[in-house]
Amino acid sequence: MRGEKGIAQCPDVETILDVLADIDPASLTYALIVLDETNPRDPTINAVQGQLAQLGYYKGPIDGIYGRLTRDAVAKYQIARRLDVSGSLSAQTLHSLGLAEPTPS
Repeated sequence: MRGEKGIAQCPDVETILDVLADIDPASLTYALIVLDETNPRDPTINAVQGQLAQLGYYKGPIDGIYGRLTRDAVAKYQIARRLDVSGSLSAQTLHSLGLAEPTPS
């Protein structure tokens, strides 16, 4: 199966498993777990990481991967801005950061 192959090849399986364990499907608007080596970065995640870094919430690499550091920075931002706190990229959070929701491909 493609997903299993992607997870086996992923260099940071622990981060992916941590993110999956913490996702509340009822409140999730947008989540990206990059499992395909041919598309390792997401432009929306890059933009979120860049915005959060400029605002002082994110200290990790701008790598387009929604890992533990990004999730924690999103949650801190949500708390500070008094948004619904989920750690996920809700439409409300993206809008607050001045970013558009990604369009499904």
